Amino acid sequence: MVRRCVSTLLAFFLFSCAHESKVLDKQKEVVDKKEHEVSHNVYVKKRLHVDVSFTAEELRIIKWAAQEWTSATDGIVQYDVITDFTLDTNKAPPNKIMLIKIKTLDPLVKLWKIDEDLISGISSIPGSTVLIFMTDRIFSKETFKSHVLRSLGMELGVSTYSGVTSGVMNQEMNVTCLTEFDMALFCTKYACLWKEMNYCVDDQKKTKNKSRKI
Repeated sequence: MVRRCVSTLLAFFLFSCAHESKVLDKQKEVVDKKEHEVSHNVYVKKRLHVDVSFTAEELRIIKWAAQEWTSATDGIVQYDVITDFTLDTNKAPPNKIMLIKIKTLDPLVKLWKIDEDLISGISSIPGSTVLIFMTDRIFSKETFKSHVLRSLGMELGVSTYSGVTSGVMNQEMNVTCLTEFDMALFCTKYACLWKEMNYCVDDQKKTKNKSRKI
């Protein structure tokens, strides 16, 4: 029985490593294509419309997460973060990216058929993208940081994954620093060079060939 478990774990680890290698190889193929129109000189500018019901500390974390994506991508992604609407007054801005805060007993949970185990997610209403955070299911600041970072990544179109490889986009981990693997996934979509990004290595943020403690 023990031998079977060890074999299963080893096979899972080898599969995860192979998956990581395939993602990095795919990223290299994408950036080598001359016909690809997106380059490091093209910037992605987005405005985040934040529900005013978020607390001051939660808003600080949202702004921090937006800045982390800007820093990690060396400025390719840039955000404006504003608090300008409430769901109960029907002032949700159309054609925007909205971050909303709801709780388990909120009527929207039943209306939107939100899963009872969901902590955060991405959805849409006509013309807008909605990032949902179930704040009464989040029990630590680190967990909230991880979910905001991952939700912003999902909105950018960065793929999520599962497995043993550490990263913000790993749905099974609470990671609060964008890793080399996150940047490889990002650059697969945006045709940048992931090695030039400011990702984390062993909890140190690599910034222009230097490291700083986060």
